[in-house]
Amino acid sequence: MTKMKTGRKPGPHPYLVVYHGIEGEMRMAYNRMKAQAKYREEEFTLDWESFQSKWASNWSSRGVSNTSYCMSRLDYRLAWSNDNTVVITRMEHCQLRGKFKGHTDAN
Repeated sequence: MTKMKTGRKPGPHPYLVVYHGIEGEMRMAYNRMKAQAKYREEEFTLDWESFQSKWASNWSSRGVSNTSYCMSRLDYRLAWSNDNTVVITRMEHCQLRGKFKGHTDAN
């Protein structure tokens, strides 16, 4: 019998984190949001507790339709922070985003 060499030990991936339940879904969304902000080189100081409290009553209503909820920054020039984020409908988000469209720091 020949032993196969795979390069890593069998079993779950050591960096794979599995979240369960609503709190798990929220934690995954928070981590993705933080990673996306880092990718876009945006400052992110929103803490987990604030994220949870802001989403507490609307978590089940999030989605992609214009009446679904999303988290948005009030001022796109500022960081993702406790004071600069709000959970609003996607329609309100698009209206708010339109105010800053085409804005640069030079304007």
